[in-house]
Amino acid sequence: MNLPGPGSEKGAARRLFALAALLLALCCGCSRENGGPAASTFNQAREAYLAGDFARGRQLYGAYLKSGQASSASSAGSAGSAGSTERTAANREEAFRRLALISGLSGGGQAGTVEVLEAAIGDFAEDREKLAVFMPELARVLESERKFAQAAEILARYAELDGLPPADRAGGLLGLAKDYRRLKKLPQAKQTLARCLAITPPTGRENACNAELALIAGMENNWAEAAKVLEKLVAADQRQVAENLFDLAEAYENIDRKNDAQRIYKELLPSYPNRIALAVRLDQPGR
Repeated sequence: MNLPGPGSEKGAARRLFALAALLLALCCGCSRENGGPAASTFNQAREAYLAGDFARGRQLYGAYLKSGQASSASSAGSAGSAGSTERTAANREEAFRRLALISGLSGGGQAGTVEVLEAAIGDFAEDREKLAVFMPELARVLESERKFAQAAEILARYAELDGLPPADRAGGLLGLAKDYRRLKKLPQAKQTLARCLAITPPTGRENACNAELALIAGMENNWAEAAKVLEKLVAADQRQVAENLFDLAEAYENIDRKNDAQRIYKELLPSYPNRIALAVRLDQPGR
């Protein structure tokens, strides 16, 4: 039997040491996000945010997002493991979310929030799931600033995202229709609501879409159509039955069904929250 001598043991040890060093170098280099400067900045930003130091959190989250080491979600897949890519995308999503929140709390309007959310949408341009998070939020902020045309543009893009769940697509179309209505683009609003109602299986948005259709019909002085839609809503939507009945009575007033309108107003007296509005209509029938 040939036993290894001292020299061969030393050679094996050197080879093991070299292999360990190589593996360590590969692990450290596979993702600078995992433990490098970017990760350190991110962790400091998170700590500052959770401690309520929003000014420092804002500065550090911003520095993290601008860092070349924290590669964007759309390009992170070109290098590193899948887990590293997902972690980077999750960290960037958190950074954008918290920057948007901090911007909204800082006062001076929502311009900063809009800027952050627009940057997030650009950063995640190839990530449908992240777009489905940030697009509706940007539309909501724009609507709060009465920038309905810009909100409509975002919601139109959102409603066309591939793989969007039917209920979310219906919600996007309903929001888009409301923005068109606010912009007095009533034909576009009605077309959008028709798309919402055509989604199958049912999404739970049908009553809200029909209520919007009834409102638009009233704006167009098409009270017969408004009454037709509201009659269906009264039967279908028990949660909003009082509001729908009140709107139906108003529609009846405008198609010369005054007696039916008065009957509904009287039925609503015990339950309708706006008693003053009811009293006015009962005191001035056919006004």
